[in-house]
Amino acid sequence: MTERSQRFSFRAGPAAIPSLLRGYTAPIDLSTDHSSEQLAVIVQSESDAVARWLASEQLMIRGIDAIRRDDAATSGAVVELLAASLGAVLMNPAEDPAIVAHLLASPDEYALGDRDWLIDVDGVHNGLMSFRRRLAEAITPQLREAFERNGDDIAQSWQAHDIAKRSLTDVCLGLLLEAGDTADIDRAVRRIDSSNNTSAVRALIQLAHHDGVVADEALARTRERWSHSPRLLERWIRAQSGSRSSSTIQRIRAIVQSDLYVRTERARVMAVWFPFCTRNRIQFHDPSGQGYAAFVDEAAELFQVNPALVLRLVGDLLQFHRFDDARVALMRAELTRMRTMPGLPQFAAGRLDQLLAP
Repeated sequence: MTERSQRFSFRAGPAAIPSLLRGYTAPIDLSTDHSSEQLAVIVQSESDAVARWLASEQLMIRGIDAIRRDDAATSGAVVELLAASLGAVLMNPAEDPAIVAHLLASPDEYALGDRDWLIDVDGVHNGLMSFRRRLAEAITPQLREAFERNGDDIAQSWQAHDIAKRSLTDVCLGLLLEAGDTADIDRAVRRIDSSNNTSAVRALIQLAHHDGVVADEALARTRERWSHSPRLLERWIRAQSGSRSSSTIQRIRAIVQSDLYVRTERARVMAVWFPFCTRNRIQFHDPSGQGYAAFVDEAAELFQVNPALVLRLVGDLLQFHRFDDARVALMRAELTRMRTMPGLPQFAAGRLDQLLAP
């Protein structure tokens, strides 16, 4: 392009499907008028990884948005198209596992929610979880086959292809657990209890998203098993602070009150609060306000130790105007409380005064 706005025309037959962004990876926003059927063809048949990933993500967003507006016909059609294309991709051993992992990975709640000025925390979360469950149920045999094909024999290898296989098994296991079959929960538990820590950590992260005795027992076992390793304990903490489980806030409070939490150790502090405050929107924005309160309670302590860490974590609180009225009131109250805390940097105080002004 050489101008702000240009039009290009190409001669093509009626069956041609434009494949855009081939060989291009810069972060841009692209809108197309591809039909869902055309996007599914690109996912399965295109040779360019970026074009395939873009098509898969656009299809998933269409399906999630359709669920959010109760459009059963559109959401069902999208799931069916993705199941056919992704199912075929999963069954092809010649496919690059890194690319397949990206094609299967659904957009996160931040990417979905931040498209609109008013962030619909609950609608986005419920739409995403429903879509993931429906897709998983539609391709369960293919997910299991790919999971087993890319198994534990490569769990400790640092070869690029084997790292890609691990990424693919992570995505497959995460989707399988959404479907809730006991056999797939057992798959996760076997990995968690294996002697290979790389495999165990990855499986624990996926299982920790789910409520129940099985997840609680797995967390207890790994806490004991990894007590000798600070790095493994940090991964254990992150598995809980980034979890969608309804027990997340309770678990975070328990960790902060335990001997695992050391405020002078930056890595340990960030293991608790970074996933929770910046990547776990559904739990941080719990309608009760307990997520905000837990973080601001801790901010009072951290301001005395390392105020910069608190400022790294307040992104969603500082855009509180973009949420529903109930959450706006809760966040405003917590920010007002934070404004009075000793140790708050002067420039941050000025910013809070601007945000909290009527």
